[in-house]
Amino acid sequence: MINQKELGQKIRELRESLNLNQGDLAKQVGLSRVAFSQIECGNRGMEALELARVADFFGVNMNEMLRDEQPAKTNKKTVM
Repeated sequence: MINQKELGQKIRELRESLNLNQGDLAKQVGLSRVAFSQIECGNRGMEALELARVADFFGVNMNEMLRDEQPAKTNKKTVM
């Protein structure tokens, strides 16, 4: 299981792999850009529903998001 800061880093890496900015991804998962920035910096935790939305956006299982290894990138959604 990873800590809050490592989860934020993992999310940042996934976001950047899609060339999205924080605002774009935050809007897709129903968070503010400020909240998303705090998550990526490890200064804010995520509720289960928030994590589920982020995992769903990237097409990965929530458990994959919480493991130490990098999740397999599958079924990535497109930004509307």
